[in-house]
Amino acid sequence: SGIGRPVTIAFAREGATVCVTHLPVEQPDIDSLLKIDGLATVMPLPADFRQPDEPARVISACVGRLGGLDILINVAGVQRHANHLSEMSDEQTAETITVNFLSVVALCRAALPHLKDGSSIIITGSVQASMPAPYLLDYAASKAALHAFGKGLARQLAKDGIRVNIVAPGPIWTPLQVCGGQPREMLPRFGSTTFLGRPGQPVDVAPAYVYLASDSASFVTGEVLHVDGGRYNNAL
Repeated sequence: SGIGRPVTIAFAREGATVCVTHLPVEQPDIDSLLKIDGLATVMPLPADFRQPDEPARVISACVGRLGGLDILINVAGVQRHANHLSEMSDEQTAETITVNFLSVVALCRAALPHLKDGSSIIITGSVQASMPAPYLLDYAASKAALHAFGKGLARQLAKDGIRVNIVAPGPIWTPLQVCGGQPREMLPRFGSTTFLGRPGQPVDVAPAYVYLASDSASFVTGEVLHVDGGRYNNAL
């Protein structure tokens, strides 16, 4: 429903066969996605990465449907603001770390036996990894962990010809922001402190994933590609 939608469209328009996961409640969004003309095959797969067995099941199902795996893109995530540490419950923190970090580690581990020389892993990080907002402590921590994990994994898999890179979006206008991801009073000026003076749209981010997966990025690994409208001060 957010960044994953235009990423799916972008790859399908390039001719890729895409297996895309979605929460069951996002079924209407998947239905509308499948009606778009000019796309290659898109195979929807309901999944909930709050469940520890989901990553292995998803990879197995995708490989079964696709007949193999060349590119793994990790986009799914949760974000909930808490104005003070005292308001950030253990349950919220555990869910954020489980979905945003642990599921990505598990997905990469399950995918590895199917990836080969020339394959690519792309992780969705965030500007929050290096510029954490005081009301997104658990989210920022999960993204910082992803940046470190992705860079280290890139070094580990380079000998196998598998590239690992990170896309770090800045303020992108998605349902994540209006469903508890941002304090309500900040929504009217969300993204206004970027150089471009506006938030990005999900479609602004999608080309970064296509580039990192393409042969044009064959000498790019262990990198963080920021798509953030210029330097971003999330404290303002």
